[in-house]
Amino acid sequence: MALAGTGAAVMAWAFLTMRRQGTTVVPWAHVSHLVTGGPFRWVRHPVYAGDLLMYLGACLWLRSWLPVLALPAVLAALRRWVITPEEEYLRARFPGEYPAYASRVPALVPGAAARRGRRWSRRAS
Repeated sequence: MALAGTGAAVMAWAFLTMRRQGTTVVPWAHVSHLVTGGPFRWVRHPVYAGDLLMYLGACLWLRSWLPVLALPAVLAALRRWVITPEEEYLRARFPGEYPAYASRVPALVPGAAARRGRRWSRRAS
């Protein structure tokens, strides 16, 4: 339960940070500015990182490893249909700021090399 609780706390921290910065928490809505503080200084997608922690925590709590085996497919779907479109939008909306931010902050795992984090989004042409 601690892992799921940590995930929920990370998500709440991300939502509060976005609210305090005066931007939307709705990923497909118009973003007023790029948030890089709070949990966003550790990962570009703290809400999804929190989701991942909650998912893994639920697997442990339920003592079920079958959903863990499905995790690569879940992450692939998240990347394709959620993260990539969001990052394409943010690159277009903040062409100077977002690429620099994405090059130094990993997508989902704190401490992951920035080079690995860039694999989670397509480069703007």
